[in-house]
Amino acid sequence: MKENKNINQNCLSISNQCLGVRTRRLSRITAKIFDDALRPYGIKSTQYTILVFIGRMGKSNPKMLGEKLALEKSSLSRALKNLQKDALINIEMISGLQTQLSLTKKGNQLIDTTYPVWQSAQAQVKNEVENLVNDIKVVLDK
Repeated sequence: MKENKNINQNCLSISNQCLGVRTRRLSRITAKIFDDALRPYGIKSTQYTILVFIGRMGKSNPKMLGEKLALEKSSLSRALKNLQKDALINIEMISGLQTQLSLTKKGNQLIDTTYPVWQSAQAQVKNEVENLVNDIKVVLDK
């Protein structure tokens, strides 16, 4: 195979060794697997994660949730409005500017209904992670 002299050798080195490239790739693959699995239920993986953490935390507030999920305030706010519009969460003002989040009955039912779908998607993601871990080990050994 003839070597392409137009290839920047630094780009080649970075693309072969960069952990950021590999983790971003895994993130995109993971999102696609979960999005595909959850699509029939009308929810995206990003919304699902928020829904799960609201359920896990019991009653929480947007600030705590945003910190737990490392989400920007505007992204979280938009997602919460959509989840509320779909009647999956309650957003209640409890005192002054304090907001409390909780799952609705419909939100809890969605989690219960999609649990087997999540398990299947999780197994697919685990396989992808195993492949990536092997790839990362090669990079770390260099």
